[in-house]
Amino acid sequence: MVMSINSISQDLTKHTNRKNILTQTVVVSLLLSCLASTVFAQAYCALRQPHRAQQILFPKSTQLETFTDEVTAKHRAAVQKELNFSIHKDELGLHTLYASFVDQEGTLKHLGYIHVRSEQGEWGLIEITWALYPDLTIKAFTFQRCRESAREEIQSDAFNKLIHKKTAKELRVYLNGDGSALKTPLSILSKDAQSLGFRMIRSALKTIAVTRAVWPKVTSVE
Repeated sequence: MVMSINSISQDLTKHTNRKNILTQTVVVSLLLSCLASTVFAQAYCALRQPHRAQQILFPKSTQLETFTDEVTAKHRAAVQKELNFSIHKDELGLHTLYASFVDQEGTLKHLGYIHVRSEQGEWGLIEITWALYPDLTIKAFTFQRCRESAREEIQSDAFNKLIHKKTAKELRVYLNGDGSALKTPLSILSKDAQSLGFRMIRSALKTIAVTRAVWPKVTSVE
């Protein structure tokens, strides 16, 4: 009888230990999942070196102003209406727009905006720092993060000329009806660079549309 009680006790102990281990595993998994989601969401809006971006994209700039606002489901719907495609749900949340100025004898002249957007690439997130003119046409871009093999080709003068001073309407013609692919291959890019070229044009379009939707009071004062 004593052996039976000891055996039952050992079985209960083993069961309790297994249950504790399972519970701990579930908790750790949930924490890691939450952490990953947070990092993923933060990556969409963080400009890590604003003044470096200012020097590269607006070399004459002497001042940056920041405007932080929340990107909501309402803004997402507005982008969808304008472009027929929209931003990812993980891009909702606080975002920062940077306005660049140059001091001309005591008067500030507005040069444009800096805004970071992200696209999912073949080798992880692509973080693009966009520069817009005051009228929200494309000025230039730099990569904050990009592991794609076509990176150098996209940074070429040919691609920059393709998108320079383009409006959202002019950029939209490069994509098919629902914005899920290029309408036709971009002749200035190799076959291997078409995918990244497509992502860049989508990103440029979303940058313009989000900037206009989220900061209408800022971008309408020109």
